Amino acid sequence: MGRFDGFLLLWERLLLGVGITPQPWMLPALLLLLGAVSWPWVRRTQRIGRARKALARADRAHGEERRQHQQAALDLVGDHPMGLVGVVEEALRRHQSPLAADALERLQATGKERVHVKRLEARVYGPPPVSIEAELAAVERLLVEGMVAQACGRLARARRRWPDEPRLLELGERAACARERPPSSPRG
Repeated sequence: MGRFDGFLLLWERLLLGVGITPQPWMLPALLLLLGAVSWPWVRRTQRIGRARKALARADRAHGEERRQHQQAALDLVGDHPMGLVGVVEEALRRHQSPLAADALERLQATGKERVHVKRLEARVYGPPPVSIEAELAAVERLLVEGMVAQACGRLARARRRWPDEPRLLELGERAACARERPPSSPRG
């Protein structure tokens, strides 16, 4: 019990140094107060942990059951930015890219955790576009390979970066991406 005795001695010296006479009820009261103040963070951490476990169950499930587990994970964290960061990271780790993109979109809509948003955008969507020509070539390559959804997503990112570029608009019409809904935040 030497360590606990040392803690009590430190507590007593701290109170005496401030000019307060230590009473037996003060330490338990302080611990209860600290517990009450930290309770929201504890609950948030528990919800994020349960959301990660729901994604682990989704990893083993298929079809509708998988979508239910993924939706349960999103419901557990709600619109809390750090919870959404946890869902995006876990979805990426478990190769559930569509869920990661959805959670990232919800995170972007909160307008918070910008550092995490930038880092996760690069992991979900790849590096940001650097030039119009490079993006046109990449989208063309994806279209030739038959990856229309990925091409439309990349084209939407490029259109946000260069909204008035006619070559991007023309390629989008040619690829039938005009009706695709681009992700919600501007990048670039």
